[in-house]
Amino acid sequence: MRKISQETFDEVVQENIEDFDMTTGDALIEAVNQFRIQEVDLSDIDVTGGVGMTEFVNHITALEDYLREENYLTVSVDSIVTAIVALNKLCSKSNDINSNKIAMRNQNMMSTKGGLTALRELMKVNNNQTGVYSILNKKEIPYPLDTRIQIESIKCMHALCKSNVANRDFFEPGGSELLVDVIRYYHTKVVQHICGAPDSSHAIHVNILCCCFKLCRVVGKTELNKCKFVGGYLILLLK
Repeated sequence: MRKISQETFDEVVQENIEDFDMTTGDALIEAVNQFRIQEVDLSDIDVTGGVGMTEFVNHITALEDYLREENYLTVSVDSIVTAIVALNKLCSKSNDINSNKIAMRNQNMMSTKGGLTALRELMKVNNNQTGVYSILNKKEIPYPLDTRIQIESIKCMHALCKSNVANRDFFEPGGSELLVDVIRYYHTKVVQHICGAPDSSHAIHVNILCCCFKLCRVVGKTELNKCKFVGGYLILLLK
């Protein structure tokens, strides 16, 4: 099957709108049908008309801004939580065909626009009182850990890896090691609480563990990731 450029597809859509007085939605459907009849491969083409793309990219940019050292004190934690939840929702499929196309486009954009990289970095572990240790770059970074950000990042990563197999491969290198690190950290916290060192954040720690286990089971379906988990004593979670 032959391929076309994004510009060619967009031009046909615009022609349908201008020459035949079609709505944007009808013009997109007609363009897709035209090219399919001609046996054109549209797998690399955004057939959504760019609906919601600016909003989506802005949410990713918000995460990247938070991760910059000079911004960590000025960016609202609430705004980051809101951005992550929004990204998760915008990548979720529904029963509507057009909405599913947009969701699939957004899932792919999470990889190409840096969203997955930002989420993976936000799945960090609080290592001490002075900073946060990121297993990805092997150094302390100054922005403070907020468990709300961590939980929503893990939930979003789980949803993305569950619905898009390609994202499971993106999880490496470093993702499985990071996930094991998170589980070990909060497992220790939970055990300490059970063994007589009460922690007011116990319920939050249990919630994070549950989210990690769900993500572990999904990304562990990829053989490479499963091998990483074996070294992290998590093989029982994948059975």
